[in-house]
Parts: sequence; C-alpha cells; structure tokens
Amino acid sequence: MTRPSAQVSEAASNKEGLESLATVASTPISVVECQLSSADQLLEWAESEPNRLLLRDYIETIRTLSQDKRFSLREIADWLNARGVPTDHNAVYREYTGWASNPEAYELERERAQMEAEEEEGRTI
Repeated sequence: MTRPSAQVSEAASNKEGLESLATVASTPISVVECQLSSADQLLEWAESEPNRLLLRDYIETIRTLSQDKRFSLREIADWLNARGVPTDHNAVYREYTGWASNPEAYELERERAQMEAEEEEGRTI
C-alpha cells in the first residue's frame, strides 16, 4: 500500500491529479481502540513470567570461550543456545564487555548472589 504522502506526490504530478488528490484527502483514517489492562492484571502477568537466566552466571564460560578458545561472540551465543541457554551475540557482548571493564565487581556480585542462595536454601530446609 502506498503512503498517503506518496499518493499526494504522484497525484499532483499527473493531469488527473486533482481527482486522485481529492480521493486521498477524503479517505477516512481509522482509529483502533484498545482496552488498557488493569495494574493488577499486569502484575499478575509479570509474576507469572518465568525467571530469566542471567548471562552473568555464565561469565566464566564466556570468558573461557572468548579468551582461551578464541570463539567469536556469535559462536559463543550459538554454543550457549545449543546447551539450553537462550541468548544472542549482543547479550554476550554486553555481558562480556561489562565483565572486562570491571571483573572485580562481577566477582563481588557473584559471591553476594551465592551467599543469598545459600541463605535462602538454609531457610527452606
């Protein structure tokens, strides 16, 4: 379908342009109404979403494949996908460059997450 502005340009360039221009100008624009979801409904949907795997959990694997094995970011993403970790090369890039810019912060975050998991495990036993 041609955009109205393109139709106006085409119509103005030929002899029968005025008729076509009048047709384009009188074509009604349809408005689609949508019903907004309630805040409670959105919260319910958000809570039902599965937890996403964080690539941060796999940073050592990503680092090994990149630095030691010389995999490209696309190859790393394909490798992870083949082993059940859904990702793409952009996410691998963001995680890897974040780690490379501050590996100490990643190590502290990993240790904190591990301690939280151990505490949670202790509460459920």
